[in-house]
Amino acid sequence: MVAATGTNNVDLEAAGERGITVCNARDYATESVTQHTLNLALNLLSGQPWYRERVQAGDWSAQPQFSLFDRAIREASGLSLGIVGYGVLGRSVARRARALGMNVLVAEHRGRPPRGDHLPFEDVVAHADVISIHCPLNDETRDLFDRPVLETMKRDAILINTARGGIVNELDLAACLREGVIGGAGIDVLTAEPPPPDHPLLAPDIPNLIVTPHNAWASHKARQALVDQLVQVLRAYLRGRPMNRVA
Repeated sequence: MVAATGTNNVDLEAAGERGITVCNARDYATESVTQHTLNLALNLLSGQPWYRERVQAGDWSAQPQFSLFDRAIREASGLSLGIVGYGVLGRSVARRARALGMNVLVAEHRGRPPRGDHLPFEDVVAHADVISIHCPLNDETRDLFDRPVLETMKRDAILINTARGGIVNELDLAACLREGVIGGAGIDVLTAEPPPPDHPLLAPDIPNLIVTPHNAWASHKARQALVDQLVQVLRAYLRGRPMNRVA
């Protein structure tokens, strides 16, 4: 049993060959991840982490006027949010983003013709002001956001990843942020967790980057929901009727 939704850390093929049942947990942290995703985006749009540093450094106190606003502050309303991965989490983020007045662009799988209200992946990447990743990590999505893709984003676009670290090429992202290829990034997941001290996205000189320690899912309410669901999964397995089976 995997105490999470993602199963990229399990060899599902080997489990199947050995007759091992693999079950996961689902939809227990939707609200927590949605909140965290929007927090990252809104903080980057409004520059709050940097203004906090300026206040603590005494820069506001040294101002000749009442206000300090020497860093761009952007309103979410009217901006376009690109969703990559339109499952439960992607739909939840899209719903809240629309309430903020954002225009939601749903990306199709890269290289596939768009279905329904989906748009080609390349079009979403090129036109979105904020891109939020909610797809699983697999062979199709590994390094999905590498330098060539990042270079097609708007220069002031923001990338948010609360899905899995391997979906974004971390070396490419660090370089693109330093060079101003994109406007900023909010990252909650890394390829190595916990990361080594010399991880490329922990370098202190990377501008416009917020890294949080894989805790988008970890509200108290979500953790309790996870524990409750794990009990249900175990009981279902013991009854011979596995739930949330992935292999």
